[in-house]
Amino acid sequence: MAVVPAGHEAAMDFSDSLTAGPHGRLASLHGTWRGRSTLWFEPGEPHAVDAIELVTVPVAGGRSLRIETETTGAESTSVGELLLGYHLDEDAWQAVWSDSFHTGTSLMQ
Repeated sequence: MAVVPAGHEAAMDFSDSLTAGPHGRLASLHGTWRGRSTLWFEPGEPHAVDAIELVTVPVAGGRSLRIETETTGAESTSVGELLLGYHLDEDAWQAVWSDSFHTGTSLMQ
């Protein structure tokens, strides 16, 4: 039996992660979700309370999850997209976000 130094444990196999790990949790979020989005610019009363819809779709065989958002309000409609994944080797969640409300042409990581 090989001894693995502390901090160098083997990463979970993707197929195991898909059934009983972080990628399985991502898969459980697949679907369409509707609710309310509350926007504050400062403490006190909210600036807006709008309808929001999220559509989640697995990407690359379940390695990532794409979350598409659309918030519809009296003043405007905004859309956004989040790509969410789990890096098994680094044991860390990773995400990239872009939207039509406040990120301009940048991608937030």
